[in-house]
Amino acid sequence: RALRFFGDNGYVIYLIHLPLLGLAHGLVLGTRPDIATPAQWAVTLATIPVVVILGRLVTKYAEEPLMRFGRTWRWSEAKRA
Repeated sequence: RALRFFGDNGYVIYLIHLPLLGLAHGLVLGTRPDIATPAQWAVTLATIPVVVILGRLVTKYAEEPLMRFGRTWRWSEAKRA
């Protein structure tokens, strides 16, 4: 189940994880994302559930509807010159 979940949502999670880590580290610590100190580890670990939840929401409400819409298109059978 977990592997299927991350397989279905992995692309969006991949796309948003660095911007969210940068935002979290910038807002909380005023630094770039890093794991050199315990505080940086804490911010990074606290961001993981946010990334996963937001990734699922973006997949469900943006990616899946757009993919369904794209699959409704019919392409011409005629060959191009």
